[in-house]
Order: sequence, then structure tokens, then C-alpha cells
Amino acid sequence: MSHTNRPKDIVDAIEELAAQSGAFEPVDENYYQAFLDLTQQQIEKLAVAVILDQEKEVRRLARGRSNPAAVASVSRLVRNVFTGISVGLARFDAFGRLGFVARIGFDPTAEMNDALEHKFQLIEPMITNIVRRTLPWLLSREVSQGELPL
Repeated sequence: MSHTNRPKDIVDAIEELAAQSGAFEPVDENYYQAFLDLTQQQIEKLAVAVILDQEKEVRRLARGRSNPAAVASVSRLVRNVFTGISVGLARFDAFGRLGFVARIGFDPTAEMNDALEHKFQLIEPMITNIVRRTLPWLLSREVSQGELPL
């Protein structure tokens, strides 16, 4: 789960691009704790919001199927987004669109990182279950969210 398992240059590149667009997120122990305090219902709603926001990529990964391989691919995408949100690299903006942000603050402490890792172990099966339930519905829709005439 931890972004510290990823090359630092990727995290730096994400933050640099986000900073250029003016997207910042203050992070501290309270921010990380808020992620730890998410309830099952909040996790489910957040996962569905990610799936809807990333519908084009979800459809690409699923390739029109909702079989175990498609569920695994889409679940990996959702977990990666959750990782970004948990450490302050991603958030939903005021318009409900997901995007990267540059963090203002510090990385989680070793103890907080362990707690975040544990939280991810608990929510990983929830995410897979949510994807398994949501993917067939999403694929059955003829019009994607990006194609709605608004």
C-alpha cells in the first residue's frame, strides 16, 4: 500500500505536475487518521465513486467482461487510487473529479504507515467485493458518465 514501496521519482513527478496546476493537499497525522477512521459504508461509497470517476479506464481494463480476471484488474486500479488518497497524493475536487495533488506536510510516521498497511489488509477484500458487485452494472450501461448530455 505505501507509496514508499514505489520509486521516489514517481511520487515526486506526481507532486510536481499537481503543483504546476495549483492542486495542493495539506497532510498531517489527522489526515492519515481520517483515512483510518473510514467506515465500511464510507469505503464502499468511495470505491464506487472511484469506479464511476475512472469509468473509461475501468471499461478498458475490464474489456467488456466481469470475470475474475477483470475484477482483479479493476480492483487493482481502485486499490491504487485508495493508496493515493490515503497518503494525500489524490483527492476528489469540489466538482467530484478525482485528481492528483501535491502534498503540503509530512509523510506518515512509521507507526502510521503500519496502521495504514493494516487498514489496507482489511479493506482489500471489501474493494474486490465492491468491484465484483458494481462491474456488471457499469458494463451494462450503454452511456458512460463522460457521454452524458449535460
